[in-house]
Amino acid sequence: MAVLDCKKLKSSAQNRLGQVTGDPRVLVLLNTGVIVLLNLLVSGLNMFLDHQIGSTSGLSGLGTRSILETIQSLLSYFTILFTPFWSAGFLACVIQMVRQQKADPKTMAAGFHRFPSIILLNLNKLFLTILVITSITYLSSTIFLLTPFSGELSKVTESLLESGSLLLADGTINLQAIPADVLLHACIPLFIIFFALFLPVYAFISYSLRLSTYLVMEGRRISGFAAIMMSFQLMRGHRFQMFKLDLSFWWYYVVDALLTVVLYLDVILPLMGIPLPFNSNVAYFLFLILYSMLQTAFYLWKKLPVDMTYVVSYDAIAHEDQDTPSL
Repeated sequence: MAVLDCKKLKSSAQNRLGQVTGDPRVLVLLNTGVIVLLNLLVSGLNMFLDHQIGSTSGLSGLGTRSILETIQSLLSYFTILFTPFWSAGFLACVIQMVRQQKADPKTMAAGFHRFPSIILLNLNKLFLTILVITSITYLSSTIFLLTPFSGELSKVTESLLESGSLLLADGTINLQAIPADVLLHACIPLFIIFFALFLPVYAFISYSLRLSTYLVMEGRRISGFAAIMMSFQLMRGHRFQMFKLDLSFWWYYVVDALLTVVLYLDVILPLMGIPLPFNSNVAYFLFLILYSMLQTAFYLWKKLPVDMTYVVSYDAIAHEDQDTPSL
């Protein structure tokens, strides 16, 4: 079994990055730039459509509003669907760079070329996530209701039952009769139980699926479901090692998260009592542009070394029985 040494992985990735012909940052700029332009375009169109929807009124404008709202929904769906395939194409570029193969802008379309495998892979991941959430929700609710943790909720419901304000005329329970803050406070143990069960299970599944996209994008003729099963098998014994590799890049994820905060400053600053000298629409676009510029600069600086390190670790795990460099 391959042993993932963080320092050796990073050193190997840096060496391979130095051997890439041309300027690989062009691919990073292309990858980030397309997403930035798409977000700006969709945001501008949504704002224009909001204005058009607001300018129609009455029954005569009902059909127009329905059409415009449908277009808005389609724009959102397009963005959601486009991003994973575009990101998968960039991953294919990184894989080729690590293996000293030619990676050019045309490779960015590889995710769309493998559309069936990528879409089935993401659907299977979504199904597993929903299954985990549903199962953990049922289990945590059962534990909550059958243990003393639900004592405060029982007291609240009993007092409301005695007053007769909890039941409607048809005998159904009126949950709106329970004040929201009281209900939230009484259910805090439920939330704690849920996350105590959910986080370890979700972490296990997430790390088990970690290699599935790599398996699809390295050029294998493999279905999304087969990639998931193979990823589970390959990650056996490597989950904690991959977790340690993630921890070694803690600064990268912290900076990325802080940059994301910039995107929402148009909402955060007014909530903090800091007035903005321009209207909400202008503020939204200014912070969106600022976020895009900062994120692009950050990715040009550090995205390739990080992504290449993960590809090197994938090669060490997936091809450990072949002539792979010892890490």
